[in-house]
Amino acid sequence: MGGRGTVILAVLAVRDAEWYMALASQPAWPWSRSILLCTNEVAVDLARRRGFEALSVFAAEDELPRALDPVALDAEYAHPPEAQSTAHEETNNALDAHSARLKFWRRFLAFRRLLDPLGAVDVVQELGGFATNLALHAWCQWSGRPELVLEPAPFPGRAIASLNRLLVDLPRTQPPAEAIAAGTAWRDTFLAKPAMLMPEKDRLFFRKAGLAKTFSLDFQRRAWNKVTRRFLLGKREEFSSISVQVREQTMRMLRSRRLRSSYGLPAAGTNFVYYPLHVPWDVQLTFRSPAHFDQIALLGRLIDALPAGWQVVTKEHPAAIGSYPLGGLRRLIAGGRLVLAHPQRNSLDLARQARCVITVNSKVGFECFCAGLPVITLGPSFYRGHDCTIDADDLASAARIASATTGVPPPSTAAVDALLGRIWAASFPCEFYVQRADAIAASASGLAQAATALP
Repeated sequence: MGGRGTVILAVLAVRDAEWYMALASQPAWPWSRSILLCTNEVAVDLARRRGFEALSVFAAEDELPRALDPVALDAEYAHPPEAQSTAHEETNNALDAHSARLKFWRRFLAFRRLLDPLGAVDVVQELGGFATNLALHAWCQWSGRPELVLEPAPFPGRAIASLNRLLVDLPRTQPPAEAIAAGTAWRDTFLAKPAMLMPEKDRLFFRKAGLAKTFSLDFQRRAWNKVTRRFLLGKREEFSSISVQVREQTMRMLRSRRLRSSYGLPAAGTNFVYYPLHVPWDVQLTFRSPAHFDQIALLGRLIDALPAGWQVVTKEHPAAIGSYPLGGLRRLIAGGRLVLAHPQRNSLDLARQARCVITVNSKVGFECFCAGLPVITLGPSFYRGHDCTIDADDLASAARIASATTGVPPPSTAAVDALLGRIWAASFPCEFYVQRADAIAASASGLAQAATALP
């Protein structure tokens, strides 16, 4: 074990606890003391049975006053911006804005009660837009404790850690030659056989919406665990909503079936831009780009901003088939200027036929400039500002650039190679929540590498 001292590990689900406990048992683990901070009471019990320290956020919340005033707390703690970001809770947990803000403050005060007495600690959490994630980040900012925010890198099997930030900010420096070589070698392999870029942990959710997914053993196991923990064991957990998830999964399956007759492709010779739809509950929208959260409205504005005769081609994210209301999509399709491609169609195939691709921090944008295709970005993204994309300030500017008679220039190979090198140099081996021995060893070593950025 390492000698960095104490690390606080944010645990929202049992799989998080199992993963962190496995990592903390590895020789490469850089901290001498690991404490699990749990919004999952089953994880608390599991960790303590295995001899790990675990703190229950729910138990700390039970000690708080029942009535809290979010407005007064905003003023007391200098209006942390994270307290105002409620879209993720509203979208994922069906909370209203007031309830989401109240949840944020209950979490924040619970973290104060649990963590303030511990003194100097490091904090590690996976990126997320839930009140728990945002409140922990706000506590780190308020208390001055260093925080590593982990998220999957675009290279499968690797992750990026942002120090004290919820947004990846890659340096614009020239990366090492070996990092460029590794990044470009991955690019060449990917382009020879394109595949969906996703962490191994998400593969179930990238299956198409339908009975096979709904009644898969993994899905049924998760649902049964939620029911037994809540109603038989009386345990509280972050992701405890059953009815919301059942209803949403059912609606996705039904919508996906009704959309099948709407899929199509643009006619040959049509001028069009390709805009891939995001997962609607993704933190990239709910927290990082709330101005672009309403994707259907964005499509409508983009259509209106393009010249007459131009079309927009879009497709649903394979992890979110059937997630968007049918009415808005069908109205735009009926107008003749939106084409909805089949969600399983390869994005690079569509992008190669388009005048350009417009994205909001989507991995599709990354894939496309890796292939030398022109990409216009909206909002913050890890690849903005690296000369691989044209960075637009707003949708009207993006449409104007896309439809220019001179065309949209593709990125230079040198710029793409440099950015791939920067991403590779900033990332480290890590496969979230995968329990294979080789993955655990690699992830522990990767976290040790990331920890060197801590003060």
